[in-house]
Amino acid sequence: MKRLLTPELLLLTVLSAVSHFWRLFQPNAVVHRGDLARAVSQVLTRIEIEKPRLAAKWRDPRPRIPDVSPAHLSYPAVARAISSGVMDTLEGGTFQLNRPVSGAEAMQVVDRLEALAGTK
Repeated sequence: MKRLLTPELLLLTVLSAVSHFWRLFQPNAVVHRGDLARAVSQVLTRIEIEKPRLAAKWRDPRPRIPDVSPAHLSYPAVARAISSGVMDTLEGGTFQLNRPVSGAEAMQVVDRLEALAGTK
């Protein structure tokens, strides 16, 4: 069976998902944790196609996140990103949707996604 998620496709998916400004090329634009969680959720959907049993732990998560209500539009993506282990909560279990993502945090997320996808 041909792999659907190559390392290149994984990186391209993350970049295109977090950078809705990509078309405008704004290298100094800030990516927030909520943006990154949505990108992670999209990549997890691709991984789920190849590894459905692995995806069981993030398929329908309901973690308690003090600063992101289950009614919030970003909650499903944040819940998947946390439940999969790709992203971590911060102080007091908060997520901080609007906090900027550091380069180190972004690289950690890509490393974790590569590990899940088996491309690393």
